[in-house]
Amino acid sequence: MQLSGRRDAHDLTLQAVEATQRLELKLAGGLDDRPRWQGEIRQLELSGPHPLRLLAPASLRADADEQRLAGFRLQGAGGELDIVELFHRAEGVRSNGALRELALADLLAPLKLDLPFTTDLRLDGDWNLDYDTQRDSLLGHLQIQRRSGDLRLRSPAQALGLETLAVQLDSTRTEARTRVRMATSRGAHVDADATALIERGLRQLDARTPLRWQLDANLPDLLFTRALLPPGISLDAALQAKLTGEGSLATPRIEGTASLGNIRIRYPQEGVAITGGELRLRLDENRLQVEQGKLQGQQGRILLSGGMALQDYRSDLELVFEQFEATRRADRQVQLSGNTRLQFDGTGLALTGTLKVDRARLEIPEASRPSLSDDVIVIRNDAPAGRLVSKSQAFRLDLRIELGERTYFKGAGLDARLGGALRVFSDPRGLRGEGSIQVEQGRFSAYATTLDIKRGILRFNGPIDNPSLDILAVRTFSEITVGVTVGGNVQRPLVSLYSDPDMQDSEKLAWLVLGHGLDGTGQQEFALMQLAASGLLAQGESVNLQASIAETLGIDSISLRAGDGEDLSTAVGSVGKRISARATLSYEQSMDGLNQAVKLIYQLTRRIRLEAQAGQRSSFDAIYTIDYD
Repeated sequence: MQLSGRRDAHDLTLQAVEATQRLELKLAGGLDDRPRWQGEIRQLELSGPHPLRLLAPASLRADADEQRLAGFRLQGAGGELDIVELFHRAEGVRSNGALRELALADLLAPLKLDLPFTTDLRLDGDWNLDYDTQRDSLLGHLQIQRRSGDLRLRSPAQALGLETLAVQLDSTRTEARTRVRMATSRGAHVDADATALIERGLRQLDARTPLRWQLDANLPDLLFTRALLPPGISLDAALQAKLTGEGSLATPRIEGTASLGNIRIRYPQEGVAITGGELRLRLDENRLQVEQGKLQGQQGRILLSGGMALQDYRSDLELVFEQFEATRRADRQVQLSGNTRLQFDGTGLALTGTLKVDRARLEIPEASRPSLSDDVIVIRNDAPAGRLVSKSQAFRLDLRIELGERTYFKGAGLDARLGGALRVFSDPRGLRGEGSIQVEQGRFSAYATTLDIKRGILRFNGPIDNPSLDILAVRTFSEITVGVTVGGNVQRPLVSLYSDPDMQDSEKLAWLVLGHGLDGTGQQEFALMQLAASGLLAQGESVNLQASIAETLGIDSISLRAGDGEDLSTAVGSVGKRISARATLSYEQSMDGLNQAVKLIYQLTRRIRLEAQAGQRSSFDAIYTIDYD
């Protein structure tokens, strides 16, 4: 800072530097006897990423009671700001001026906002405002309008085609009127006009301030809404609205009509598509009524009716499904019919009704897509705000779902036609179910074996994810029928072997897996039986069956363990025979036949064990065991 001259005539130079910005200010003037400083701002320049420059000297007068700035013209933001006068005193503030060709992008840049659009919009405007502190009133006008340029959405990449954009404010001591006008080359227009009645001053404006307003809008598309939707979902429609309102923000009274036409919603990831439709709404006496509602799917449609109170948002909507295709993907197709109601009573949402599955084909791919582990949490910085739903918001569900004759499921070895009916409802304990789903016709494939499902019932009478099981799947030969029965529930299934006529479990498993009895069974077939026993039966029953197989072979142990790979070919089968009280001889071979080994184990003492192995890899080990309580 540099100051030179006398009290009544001096020059002041101020320079400041911060990071990438530099400010230089020069003033010339003096103090009179009041005392009052009067002079000029001769230079004001800000260099850096957002430069500003004073175009001509500006008059400045200031004392303890009032301050006046005049002829203050700044060049910046790609345009010019002209403050003809800015006058401040205890009684109020008065200002008038104009702005020309200001670039909106330059004005927004210092805020570093992540906006869903880019712009080359340039603005003109002017103002003449007078604020009275004692009366708390504002007189005058303010207007800002588009001079040139446009807004361009990032997703989808599209220009709005702005032709008109203007905001105007006119204020008196008793009311403030705001008008917004917008028009585009695509045929869209919005004309909104709102007036607030000022009864107690500007600082007393709140949600109870009387208002009157009107809106006339015609938007041929809603592509701009994609920036507000989750990734992968698109929404488009033509919107027309003519609305008027009175009252206040706290207690509004709204009347008019609104319509959405050519509605299209797509969510390809889930196979959801609304290919057309219309929604006609009427607002009368603060109630929103659906006069006509129809959503056209890839097949079928949904009819909507009902209404909502605007004051407390209590609503009652009826949705009628007419063979509506809810989803269509390569692995999933579902078509629904029925009536449902969506209601809001002021405390929570409720969805009730009956839906019939007219047609469905659900498939689980043999190789499912990879997924992250449960302990991995992904935080997306670009997640749209306002999408989180509080757990405290109540949602009540009570739906009856009926499976039609063309309901098919394929996956996890099951290929079946399903039937039955199920009531799905919520209560404080969680999602519950009542009813049953049965396999009308189906087959189950596992371990190169296909079983016919003679009885397959899932009974629901409690948590939706834990129905009881009653399943019988069999394989039929000329005089023998073998299979498995499954009881218990999904979380604790009880699997047992079945045969007619009855026979030992080892024989049942041999016929089930191999298609013949234990006679003439080879080593790899025994390993396959071992693998099947481990997969089909509970741990205790599997151990008992392994012992039964070993007894049939005249050996002491038989086992199967995983190999180095992930498929069955690398699994290692082992048979063992105790040759003395301390020694056991075993033979191991992988299912692909590439690895064999003979192992001798000798228990020298209670703590010392000797192991010798000969094969592709030979070794000798002495193992000392220490027990800890």
